[in-house]
Amino acid sequence: MHKDTKIQLLAAGVLAIALGVSALLTTAVSAEAGRAQLGYADRIEDSDPPEVAVGIALGAFRGLFVNMLWMRANSLKEEGKFYESIELARTITRLQPHFPRVWAFQAWNMAYNISVATKTAEERWMWVKAGVDLLRREGIPRNPNDMQLHRELAWIFNHKIQGYADDANMYYKRRHAEEWTVALGAPPPRAATTEASTERYVRWLRNIAASPDTLAEAIRREPGVETLVRRIRDEVRLPLDANLLRAVEIHLALTDSWAAREGLVTLSEETRNDALMRLLTDDDLTEAWRMLLGHLRKRLVIDEYKMEFPRMIRYTRKYGPLDWRHPSSHALYWTLRGVEEGLARINISDWDQTNTDRLALQSVQELARFGDLQYSILDDTYSAMPSSDFIPVYGELLEELLERAAFFERQDRAFTLYALGYQNFLRDTVRFYYRSGDYELAEQYYERLRTWHGRNIDDPDFDLEQFTKPIAQFIQDDLEDRLISPNVALQEFDGAMRAGFQRGLLRGRRDVFDANARHARAVHEYYMAEQLRRTTIDPDAERMELFPRVFEDAAARSLVSLALGGQLGPEAVATIYRRAPLWLQQPAYDALVGALAGVSPAELDDSDPQGAAIARLFPEPPNMAEYRQLRRAQRDTDDRSRQEGVRTEQQ
Repeated sequence: MHKDTKIQLLAAGVLAIALGVSALLTTAVSAEAGRAQLGYADRIEDSDPPEVAVGIALGAFRGLFVNMLWMRANSLKEEGKFYESIELARTITRLQPHFPRVWAFQAWNMAYNISVATKTAEERWMWVKAGVDLLRREGIPRNPNDMQLHRELAWIFNHKIQGYADDANMYYKRRHAEEWTVALGAPPPRAATTEASTERYVRWLRNIAASPDTLAEAIRREPGVETLVRRIRDEVRLPLDANLLRAVEIHLALTDSWAAREGLVTLSEETRNDALMRLLTDDDLTEAWRMLLGHLRKRLVIDEYKMEFPRMIRYTRKYGPLDWRHPSSHALYWTLRGVEEGLARINISDWDQTNTDRLALQSVQELARFGDLQYSILDDTYSAMPSSDFIPVYGELLEELLERAAFFERQDRAFTLYALGYQNFLRDTVRFYYRSGDYELAEQYYERLRTWHGRNIDDPDFDLEQFTKPIAQFIQDDLEDRLISPNVALQEFDGAMRAGFQRGLLRGRRDVFDANARHARAVHEYYMAEQLRRTTIDPDAERMELFPRVFEDAAARSLVSLALGGQLGPEAVATIYRRAPLWLQQPAYDALVGALAGVSPAELDDSDPQGAAIARLFPEPPNMAEYRQLRRAQRDTDDRSRQEGVRTEQQ
């Protein structure tokens, strides 16, 4: 047989074997592709643009066509034609749903480029939310192991919503807090220790996670649910979804609000639902409500927000009492999830992992700076104070990340961003604890700042001599030019007020309180003068408005936050209140009584043991009627001036 013939026969045999193996593997590969959602679009829907039809018709040449669309979308973006660009991006995601970069491109376009081109805070939030939902509901489910998409979603939460760069950021924060108050309900109150608070939050999430998966199961567990559902549909006329949950939260807040009972807060006709209120106050339906609300919350979180309760519970237990009304809690969730899922991939990029890990640290930092959150769905008030619960978490997470650090953050490098970030965090922590009057913890963190083994050795801004100074001098020098930073100003203000309360008033040292109050007032005045800027986007809040504009109101908010934080008992809080000057008692009184008793001062019943105790612990300051009237007049004047100022800027 000729040599060439042998080669041809051998090649034919190899080809036959390859075709046979291919036929055997086709079914398994197709099945796995289906399970992993790796298929491409192969049919046209009515809403699809013409490009989808062309792409499907091109078959094997689809990749070239998608590349052309991708280049065109980038060109449109650079030309500022964001809406046209987003339409092309949608086409690409339809043709190739496993092209992660186009999902990130489209979400960024919505959350950043298109949002800032709109005129109102409501419009901006609509586009920011659209970017979040695109990644959370579509991009990540179709690319569950892609670390980049998780990082992009976390970045929007941490930078766009939690950050202060956008003029409408305070509006974003209120809307996000409202959304998650609706989804999960108000979180449990904080306990005296981080560990106890964490256990409360874990139980809270577990109760929702243990709720029925289906309405049929809810009815099986509690037959009264069937009656409740029928009455909701017939009388309340709200669907069994987030709309019902929102209405329930508003009406529950209304029943708990003494301000509402006093007529100071009312619901509009379109919001008020008397039929719902009757059902909520029906004692025979209490267990049915508990079962139904748990089911609806569970389905909302799983189906709409694509989040996993076991993972939420695990992160809460590990990192502390995560308040899901806070954007950075979500940033932390998605960064951690992205790394956990992405590390399972063989060709994971070190750069992707490093950037995602850095964002996890930034999320914890934001929780330490602003993690003590208060939000009322009834009047849409929002405030965030520093939370010491997350201060030790930063160092613990850093040590964990250093164990898997890629080239860019290895400990044997002379300079890393991990080390720089932790050094800055330690500076803030030392200052916060010192200003709060916890000198022992301040000294501990100051010592760690001086001796931490991971410190950058090639840092031109690092001067070892500055850490040999007494701690008071170090803090004074460290504050120079930093009070315009929101987190520095808030930590200085709240730390000074808490030190004045606990080390001054609680110990009978009025001089200590006065000194700390003077420092807090100076911080407040300086920050307001430097950073308060009116915008036309959100007429209800300035872009950098961390504090109430009136110092006395800001100080009262710190006292209320301390009272609700659980670190001090009611007797200690009452001692601070009774020893406080009149300028602090008056703005704090109504809020304290309302928060602790759930009733207005006028509703306190001396014959009731709780009412008598609160009346004894927190006596009403003199001249409160005149004070309330004066403050209402001041608020009306301020509202008119703000609206006038907005109109002037718009002209």
